[in-house]
Amino acid sequence: MLAQRGSALVRVGGVGGLGVGERIQSVRFLGPTAHVVTFRRTDPLCTVDLSDAANPRVTGALKITGYSAYLHPVADGRLLGVGQEATDEGRATGTQVSLFDTTGAEARPIARYHRREGLPRSSSTRTRSCTGPNAAWSWCRSTRAAVRAKAARWCCG
Repeated sequence: MLAQRGSALVRVGGVGGLGVGERIQSVRFLGPTAHVVTFRRTDPLCTVDLSDAANPRVTGALKITGYSAYLHPVADGRLLGVGQEATDEGRATGTQVSLFDTTGAEARPIARYHRREGLPRSSSTRTRSCTGPNAAWSWCRSTRAAVRAKAARWCCG
């Protein structure tokens, strides 16, 4: 955690041991809470309490297969994760979309959808495009659905 002291940023706290031997895939800050996804073979979705900047603490770690490369809040206490499903050995098998309940100290899954990709390896970039820097997602409250926008304009009634 950093705090501004004059014109400088000073480290005031931190969390150690989070995802040792894994790569950080995504982070989402929601008020005094951070959700961090790391991945090597499974996807720990870690919940970090940031309310005390000098002493942030991990309050939960939900382990599921695959990983969420993009996290998006869709409603109070709901977090949408989009990424890749994977085997227990960490081999990606296709696109994964998950909805998590984040009202407690540890996130819990509400729903998970996995589309196994039957594409040749050379086409695999198409399966990752849903999480790239140009990806756009919208949450339609009236239908309670997540919508992936490409070049089209989306409208919810």
